[in-house]
Amino acid sequence: MGVKTEKLGVIFTVLFFLLFFIVGIMIYDDYGVSVDELVERNTGIVTLKYILHEKLRLESLPDEILQADDLLSYKDKNYGVVLQLPVVLFEYFNDFRFDLSTVVKIRHLWVFLNFYIAAIFFYLLIYERFQHWLYSLIAVAFLVLSPRIFGEAFINIKDLLFLSWFIISLYFFIRFVFSPNIKNDIFLGITIALSSNARIIGFVVLFLFCLFLLIKLIRKEITSKRVFLLVSIQFLLTGFLWILFLPASWNNPIIFLIGVIKLFSHYVMILSELYMGNYVFSNQLPWHYLLVWIGISTPILYILFFLFGLTNIINNDKKKFSEKCFIDFSMIFLFLIPIIMSIVLHSTLYNGWRHFYFIYIPFLYIAVYGFVWIQNSKIHILKMLIRFSTIFSLATTLVWMIMNHPYQYVYFNIFSSGYVSKNFEKDYWRLSSKECLEYILNRDENLRISINDYQSYLRVGKLAFHMKDSDRIITSSYVWPANYLIANYTNITGNELKFPFYTPIHHVKVDDMKIASVYQRDHQQDLWGQEVVEKINTNVNSHLTANMFDGDLNSNWMTGKLQNSSDYLDIEFKYPLLLNGLTTYIGENENERPWSLQILSSEDGLNWEPVEIVNQNFIDYEIKEVKTKYLRIKNSEPSEKYTWAVYELLFHGTKLEDG
Repeated sequence: MGVKTEKLGVIFTVLFFLLFFIVGIMIYDDYGVSVDELVERNTGIVTLKYILHEKLRLESLPDEILQADDLLSYKDKNYGVVLQLPVVLFEYFNDFRFDLSTVVKIRHLWVFLNFYIAAIFFYLLIYERFQHWLYSLIAVAFLVLSPRIFGEAFINIKDLLFLSWFIISLYFFIRFVFSPNIKNDIFLGITIALSSNARIIGFVVLFLFCLFLLIKLIRKEITSKRVFLLVSIQFLLTGFLWILFLPASWNNPIIFLIGVIKLFSHYVMILSELYMGNYVFSNQLPWHYLLVWIGISTPILYILFFLFGLTNIINNDKKKFSEKCFIDFSMIFLFLIPIIMSIVLHSTLYNGWRHFYFIYIPFLYIAVYGFVWIQNSKIHILKMLIRFSTIFSLATTLVWMIMNHPYQYVYFNIFSSGYVSKNFEKDYWRLSSKECLEYILNRDENLRISINDYQSYLRVGKLAFHMKDSDRIITSSYVWPANYLIANYTNITGNELKFPFYTPIHHVKVDDMKIASVYQRDHQQDLWGQEVVEKINTNVNSHLTANMFDGDLNSNWMTGKLQNSSDYLDIEFKYPLLLNGLTTYIGENENERPWSLQILSSEDGLNWEPVEIVNQNFIDYEIKEVKTKYLRIKNSEPSEKYTWAVYELLFHGTKLEDG
């Protein structure tokens, strides 16, 4: 390679990383608040409290520290947060004076900076193996222009921090393979300890470290004394740092380590998610779950290069051992073994393959190997075709990422994009809630805005805004008919959601696929109980029935006992109505809603006909339009959990005549 070409490579590389850094700094605060962020922050504060209060015996600490849970009894004590501690310490040294929206942005910036540094190490990793700046730059371009990875490189403080430090540990692993000296041994130990603190699977690099030295020893390319020294340094350093980085282990490291291994080897988190058109539990996923998710959410060209690379690594002459050959097969091992183990052990998985993002690094390594193999081909047309395809793929992926910012993490490749809306999870981080809330805040000037939450995690999502705006947002889980409703489509089969008496006014889309929507309450046909109800009869607590149509949301009728199939309310109207719906205000307790509501209609109060319920939720019941003078609402089944209370009745329809 000529000097001129090398200089050109340096210029292109510097420009690429400079542009990447500028873009990251410009957009890091564009993302909403993910469902895990407050939990992760709390784990960091709990850990810091243990260090400062329990171990260092500091008494003068902020309330945020002193009021935190105790680490040793904390449910997430086994999770390492050493890579997150810098952002928690930033809050601590600033006396926790920043509001949560600022804190979230700082955490997003931190995740990006780690990923940015890791991208530099990925460049160096590929350069160590292939000794060409262009291949390294192509590799980093593949990494950065992987939409899901890029999108989560700002908000996923667990999986992306692990991926970042897994890259760094792999770089030092390759450095050690090419030069097994004490300095590289030490750097490898430090980075393994850091990555495995985030995810214990990071220790897998230790196995390859030992395997490499064993091969060298068998081939008599290294002395047993040297192996003993390197292994001793590695295990002592890694073990010491792993314990140091996990404060919960300090009292009894051995027992703690055994507990962690038991926990994560049989980890159970039972969630239901949409996979290939069916709702399946996270502990009952089919064997192909990971492979399918990788296949539908990775750019097609990267997959093709991976298959080329995998085939040619396997077909290479393996009779003669070389460091490069060992590294190549190590990458195959790092990609395949975690997948195989997850299948064999029936691992609990959810939210696509985010827990296995780390295998994307060996995947890309193998893909780059495939690209290099083709570039070394003697078929000129093939090389030109691949170069054009690579430029085209990177360009179209970049355009897609720009057009769908900040929802890159909902990327599906071109072969699957028309299939996913009915078959797979979408915005499982619920980041689209930010855009929905922003839309409402900009159009509604009220100091208090009531918003119903349909799978959108608004209590977390509203933290993306400064306090003056987030305090305006009053969220509920459907116990009051709010002015607005925000719905998330994550586990919805299809591209449409309908809610009784709400009209869609804004959609958040990735391509043509809805991931969230804003709905506004339609009040045009509201008929309040005090306007149209003459009287109500019931079989229980009849003296309270007037509370259901007195216009006072603080008074109510209630059964005072668990619901049964004999509980009913017979409503007589002042005049005939043409009804298409009913709303029962149930207060703040969801356990007071009707368990299995049945609606019947009558024009004379004697002969009753069942009314078809077209659509319903906690409090709203859309019915097939019916002319009525009497309405009966009753429970068709008993409940072992729910009582029944009604604070106010609201009907939807029109008056047919004046009384």
